Amino acid sequence: MKKGTKKSEPISTAPKPPADPWDALGWGRFLSDWEDDWPHPGGLDLDWFVRRFWLAVVPKEWIKYHSGSRKSGDEQHDFRYGHAAFFDHYGSRISGNKQQDCGYGHAAFLELFFAGAFESFDAIMAADFQPLQRQLVRAITWGDLNFFSDFQQAWDMMRECKASNKRLLFAGVRRHEYFALVAMLEDPRPTYAVAELREMIVRRFKLREKSLTWKALDKVMVRLGIAKPKRGK
Repeated sequence: MKKGTKKSEPISTAPKPPADPWDALGWGRFLSDWEDDWPHPGGLDLDWFVRRFWLAVVPKEWIKYHSGSRKSGDEQHDFRYGHAAFFDHYGSRISGNKQQDCGYGHAAFLELFFAGAFESFDAIMAADFQPLQRQLVRAITWGDLNFFSDFQQAWDMMRECKASNKRLLFAGVRRHEYFALVAMLEDPRPTYAVAELREMIVRRFKLREKSLTWKALDKVMVRLGIAKPKRGK
């Protein structure tokens, strides 16, 4: 990432890896710092990495399940900050298969939450709401009548988390995917052997050796499309 600054240079304000491996919001902000110089850990591109990361940590209530797919040829939207940031039809796009969708309203909320817009009144007043407006227009265009209810659900959950001193974003839905992605963020490599990545995860999250099996992690790596070393190398 960024090289160390010299004394004569201004102090960098770039996000740093959070000390707490469970700090999903901190890792999200750290992840965004790679946008201009993405190292392709495990061969994954930035859009795919970001999509899978946020799907791994949003509350499970935000993820909607439905069947069917949109017309062939439709644009595949990516959840990437600074762009058209919303979740859209995770999983297979083949008609009839169950798909997962974190609604436009949830994604609009999450972009503002990620940017720190809800941390104070001043932050709200200084926030750029153009991404929210763009997503609202898209939601209306696509006929998504759940936009406001989804946004309200996210807002209510944030208030509940603040009242109970809990985190809104937490690796509960796809914990093993979160483990793998965080380990790759800390130590980006072109490929990862299953045993190698497992050792990194166990060490970083201080897990019990038997709590993450080789077989379970191998399935996660296949699902994420993480590149493995070629045999014999």
